[in-house]
Amino acid sequence: MKKTVLGLCALLLSSVSFAFTPGDPNLKVTFGGDAYVRGYSKKTNTNSKDQGFAQLLRLKMDLQTSDQIKVATRMVLSGDQWAGDTASGAVTGNSDNGGGGNDVRLDYGYLEFPIAKGWYARAGRQEANFSDCFNTCDDRRDRLMVYKFYGKFLPAILFDKRKEGSFTDEGDDGDMYALALFHLDRVHEWALLYAYWQNDDNTYVLNKVHNFSPYYKYNGDKFKAMAVWNWLGQGDRSSWYHGHHNSFALKGEYRFHTNWEIGAQAIMSEDGGLIAGGYDTYSFVVNNDPEHNSSNTRLVSLGGFGTFTGGSNDDEHFFVTRLRNFTGPVTTSLAVGRARQFLNPTEYDLMIYDFQVHYQHSQRLLLKAGVALVREDRSEEATLFQVETQF
Repeated sequence: MKKTVLGLCALLLSSVSFAFTPGDPNLKVTFGGDAYVRGYSKKTNTNSKDQGFAQLLRLKMDLQTSDQIKVATRMVLSGDQWAGDTASGAVTGNSDNGGGGNDVRLDYGYLEFPIAKGWYARAGRQEANFSDCFNTCDDRRDRLMVYKFYGKFLPAILFDKRKEGSFTDEGDDGDMYALALFHLDRVHEWALLYAYWQNDDNTYVLNKVHNFSPYYKYNGDKFKAMAVWNWLGQGDRSSWYHGHHNSFALKGEYRFHTNWEIGAQAIMSEDGGLIAGGYDTYSFVVNNDPEHNSSNTRLVSLGGFGTFTGGSNDDEHFFVTRLRNFTGPVTTSLAVGRARQFLNPTEYDLMIYDFQVHYQHSQRLLLKAGVALVREDRSEEATLFQVETQF
């Protein structure tokens, strides 16, 4: 037995030594990751209750050669609700891991390399975020992208394979083509995005849909603001967004004292206009549910998928204000807002109350706790306690 153990150790060490013997002597290898453990409770208007624990653990490794070729990867090592000693299948509301906490899977992985005249190409499974999570939030795309820095400007050309039907039939694919221009500045940041979806046989829900989405962010010393707009439309009659569908957000935050900040935002969706599920609404029960880091506490979803009724009764909005206090490592916040949500065929007028405490225990360990209430046309509530780290 002892010889077997020693043999296995020697084999493992030889494998590790081989794995880290690079052909490029100047190869740079960077490790990182993030993790959390979350306790939660959620009660809906039907008196059903969901409570338990969930966790997420991701590990990333980036490699860069001396001639500026980069390989970026991240693995999901665990990401489900706790299911007891015997792991079960995927649970609704998990963190995008397919099987009871036991699946190890690729989160993203892509190759980046320089091409002619300062342009770079990136190909592979990539993260997709745009406009502070209002348009797209923590999505994953099979993507080809080329870009170049011109001082503070960054133009990009993108192709996403949004749907691959049969590999032998190109007509059932759903492809997205996009152009983007970013102005990257510490104080004045803005970007423009245009996207178009193509499908030949009307089997994809975004056939011939156009998207125009600009945003602007101001980051001053005491005052921060953002304005964002999404427009989607002109798709064929079988598609989402075949009419004209708008969504907007306007946000401002003012630090009026060393320890105090007041913030407010107005969020609107017209006729099913798009608001990404992960957009930060100041409340952990309204949206705040990124695509690949799912929330266990969302109670209200704003933003739709195109025309529901063709009229104004499916318009949605959320007007919310938040007061935050910063005292050493402790940040407390109280947010109060009024929402109008459309769940076909019912409209709801809602009051949202959200209280949170964040404690920065150390540089890389954050503790969060919160309670949120949904009242008026529905009576719902959620509580949250989470320990998280990034490294």
